[in-house]
Amino acid sequence: MVLAYNRSPEGRAGEAIGLRQTVNKTMEATMPVFFGFLSTVLGFMPAYWIGALVLAGGGWLMHADARKKPVTE
Repeated sequence: MVLAYNRSPEGRAGEAIGLRQTVNKTMEATMPVFFGFLSTVLGFMPAYWIGALVLAGGGWLMHADARKKPVTE
């Protein structure tokens, strides 16, 4: 939440936080259904590995972004 606030353009923090919350709540509702369907069709292990790859990819993107922008506090 703080990251969305700090990186939003001046005067548009509410929009950035609202967009973050919208995406967050949408993912909370759709991802369990998606992975449940995937587990039913393919079995547990492919769904597990796809979830692990998605999380690893997100971590890699966040790490790359953190290396580009120094923390200023």
